[in-house]
Amino acid sequence: MDDSPSRMPRVTLQRLGLAVSFLVLLNFFLSLQDVVKVEIRLKRRQHTWVTHNRRYITQYFNPEKDFTVLKSQYKVGDTVKYEVSVRDRCDVTEQLHHNMPEVNPLAGKRFRTCSVVGNSGILLNSGCGRDIDSADFVIRCNLAQTLPYVHDVGIKHGLTTMNPSVMAHDYRFLDQNATVKARFVDRLRQLGDSIFYQFAFVNKNGRDYIQWTNEIIVNESLPVKSVFPPRTCNGMIRKVWSRTREFQFKRPSSGMYMITVAITICDEIHVYGYFPFKEDHRGTRLRYHYYDHRRYSTGGLHAMPEEYRALRMLHDRGVIRLHNDRCRP
Repeated sequence: MDDSPSRMPRVTLQRLGLAVSFLVLLNFFLSLQDVVKVEIRLKRRQHTWVTHNRRYITQYFNPEKDFTVLKSQYKVGDTVKYEVSVRDRCDVTEQLHHNMPEVNPLAGKRFRTCSVVGNSGILLNSGCGRDIDSADFVIRCNLAQTLPYVHDVGIKHGLTTMNPSVMAHDYRFLDQNATVKARFVDRLRQLGDSIFYQFAFVNKNGRDYIQWTNEIIVNESLPVKSVFPPRTCNGMIRKVWSRTREFQFKRPSSGMYMITVAITICDEIHVYGYFPFKEDHRGTRLRYHYYDHRRYSTGGLHAMPEEYRALRMLHDRGVIRLHNDRCRP
């Protein structure tokens, strides 16, 4: 009698096929269960790291009280000692006082998703604009241009910083050149009623730009919500990182400052445009900033490679998600 598979009854073959299919499906679902369990463990570990980092940071920088000075703390005519230029003082002018917030705009706020956008040339041609804007809250640094780079960097503004030292390069002769002033006013207008974070009490070198900026905001009736970090702001952020004994920053960059703030107010943080290197992983030459043609520089006050090492650590622990490649279309 021929018992070869070709001679087996059709019903038996069907049952055998069903059994094999069942085993394949069972194996698939068991494998899927294992994957889900691993993902759950990873999520729990990431949540633990996020919670740990948030608690650690708020020992030295509490956004509820350290994010900004308030109007009630000063009056017109007061002076504030600079953080760096300790022998000099910032005058609390009528315009500066007018723009100080009455309440902290981030008090009690928590965001599910945040995008923190740096200005590295790696953003150019990245196509990350839509991903950046999909976040509940978007943080941008140093008043970097978004037009005409919307496809790569997005257009949404939740909080934008302004460093007076960058102003001296990007808006030089603001007080003398009508074209430069118009460009600056237009950039501020693009912020809408979002938070505008001015480092007014750090260094005397930015005194004039801070004064001109606040005069413009008042005179042009711009709707931005101006806030001013306290003079000890950089010291607080530096302490956050130096106390870990893993990292040493000469002075934290605006980007590192904002990522530190984001950890305290955001559940999920996506970081774009933080890549302090001349070339990407493909060997493609990069601009220093995506919006200009400045050459890459390793000098200055900030320890950018050291900061990037800290960001990689946060990425590896799931505290942030560092994006340094093109985004999916």
